[in-house]
Amino acid sequence: MGLLLNPSEVRNRISIINTVIDMMIKQYQGIMKTIIDFERTEELDSRAWKILKSTVLNYHRTIAYGMTSFCGDIDKRMNELGEQLSNDLLDEDELKLSISKLEREKTIIEEEINYITRSGMVNTGFRFLVQTRVAQ
Repeated sequence: MGLLLNPSEVRNRISIINTVIDMMIKQYQGIMKTIIDFERTEELDSRAWKILKSTVLNYHRTIAYGMTSFCGDIDKRMNELGEQLSNDLLDEDELKLSISKLEREKTIIEEEINYITRSGMVNTGFRFLVQTRVAQ
C-alpha cells in the first residue's frame, strides 16, 4: 500500500509544528533574558567574570540568531506547503496507476504517429498538427 496523504491532517501537523516553533522561540527568549541579567550582574565584577559573562552572552546571541533563522525558515516552508495543498485526498497507489495509464496512452499515440509518418500517409502540415496535439 502506498502513501495516503490527507491534506487536513497535513495542515493540522503544520499548525502543531508552528506552535512548537513559537514555544521554542519564547522559551529561548526567556533563556536570553536570564543570560542578559547574568551578564549585567554587578556582584561578579572581576576581569575573569566579565570575560566569562561576555563569552556566555555572545555564545547565546549566536545560538539565538541561528534558532531564529532556522525557525523562520521552517515556518516559511510549512506555510508554503499548506498553501500548495489541495483539498483532495492523495493516494499514492491511485496516482501511480493514473501515471502508468497516461504513459501507456502516450506510448501508443507516439507509435501511431511514427507509423503514420513512416508510411508517408500524411503531409507535413498534418504531421505538425498531430505532433503539436500530442505535445500538449
